[in-house]
Amino acid sequence: MANTQVATNSSLNILRTQEKLIGYMAERENPFANFIGSGMENAIQRLTDLEKKRGDTVKVHLGTKLTGAGITGDNTLEGNEEALSWYNDSVIIDQLRHAVRLDGQMTEQRSAISLRADAGERLGIWSREVLTEMLVFYLSGARGVRTGHILPANWTGHAGNALQAPDANHILYAGAAGTKAGMAGSDKMTPALLDTAVKKIKLLINTSAAMRPIKSKGKNYYLCLMPAEHVFDLRQNATWQNAQQYANVRGDDNPIFSGADGLWNGLIIHEMPEGVLFNDYGGAGNVVAARTMIMGAQALGIAYGNAGGTDAAEGRWKYIEKDNFDYFNQCGFAMATIMGIKKLRFNNADYGCFAVDASYS
Repeated sequence: MANTQVATNSSLNILRTQEKLIGYMAERENPFANFIGSGMENAIQRLTDLEKKRGDTVKVHLGTKLTGAGITGDNTLEGNEEALSWYNDSVIIDQLRHAVRLDGQMTEQRSAISLRADAGERLGIWSREVLTEMLVFYLSGARGVRTGHILPANWTGHAGNALQAPDANHILYAGAAGTKAGMAGSDKMTPALLDTAVKKIKLLINTSAAMRPIKSKGKNYYLCLMPAEHVFDLRQNATWQNAQQYANVRGDDNPIFSGADGLWNGLIIHEMPEGVLFNDYGGAGNVVAARTMIMGAQALGIAYGNAGGTDAAEGRWKYIEKDNFDYFNQCGFAMATIMGIKKLRFNNADYGCFAVDASYS
């Protein structure tokens, strides 16, 4: 007869399993998880340079297309080569921590629930939500006025990476005026507005840094992250309803399709409830608006340092327990990471993202 045993430090150990699950909440349960990867073709490029090295700044290389017309016939090519042009952006990292501390043994004795397990789960949820908010705000280039967020209304960035508003070539305002001041309350999100955004994105090929799409099965797509307010208005549109009835997303191997709410003109629509809101549009500054963000490759860069996570290969958020406060009467729990996020820019212009602002119901 053989008895089943769970050895010390086994992967089945309750504490170790809990640490992993809590530590992975930010990375694996984040709504941006399927858009993050280490390659240059990902919408959010994970920069791994400092995960095992010292330092606080990672450089990102952004390339431009070749512009030379080439040499014809037997004309001399040697000496007429074109130099590769690169632009470096940089992402700074810094530590981010949050903690919960229980008052003592009697507090735990009186509680009908396990305060230790509850503290860990809530910290895991906090890490997921604060990372989501950061990614949304950096992508949008603004914190906005939406309430209920963890990050305060005056939040301007983390680790010295400032929020950067969209440049003039990478933003579209709904309405005939095409300006922030000219937007009316009736200028809502529509399929036609998305078509105009796609046209403007394609015309960026005339600039030094065109937006690069994300490829899947030989086709080009852009990710469209849409606030719930814009999704609601879009779903009321008859043109959108008819198109989704016959041509909605029906699955694809590429994870960017996972959880998509629809497909329109090469845009994979994902609802993002954390999307940025404004309340100062229109001539009188009293029109409310929301910002939809369209992402191509390398829209954002996210860098981590070595936070000593529970899994050396994957854990970039560390869950910590400490039980020796006040002669082991009190215990505390914390989440910690070393990270930085930035919207990548080429010569002071957005490189992989495009904003679409419209009012909402």
